[in-house]
Amino acid sequence: MEKVQELVGETSLLEYEEKSAEQRIADAEELTRDIIHERLRVNNGDEYWDILPSGVVSFVEEQLDGRFDEYDARERLEFVELADCADIINIHWSEFDDVFPDGDAVEYHLKNLEVYRDSFGDDDMDRYTRLDGDLAIQWINSCIESTVEEAEA
Repeated sequence: MEKVQELVGETSLLEYEEKSAEQRIADAEELTRDIIHERLRVNNGDEYWDILPSGVVSFVEEQLDGRFDEYDARERLEFVELADCADIINIHWSEFDDVFPDGDAVEYHLKNLEVYRDSFGDDDMDRYTRLDGDLAIQWINSCIESTVEEAEA
């Protein structure tokens, strides 16, 4: 594999196909939370939690059951639902408009990813849920990775 990567220069598609669906879901969620953390942190530092919707903050505080301050800003994002991630992105759209094409697409794909994740492993998951979930993963990867590549160039 190293030789192929050396000759071809990039193996992201090969690496993507080698991963299990569960790992691809987890990676897409992590990318989403990472971009939220990175973008909001630029102008607000780790105090960006002060500008998040109060319902999101309350939900995370409940999940952490009095241990909210024991987690750093990025770690807290692990407890934010994907639908709430879409709301955060849309509320702070100016921080993300160079990453995603539009807010409706963010909401659509993150909702599909959440449905896919929640129904993963169900024997009765229909093929459309799987297709929508796979598309959401590819869309998120494409949006965020192209932004990272542009920043590195």
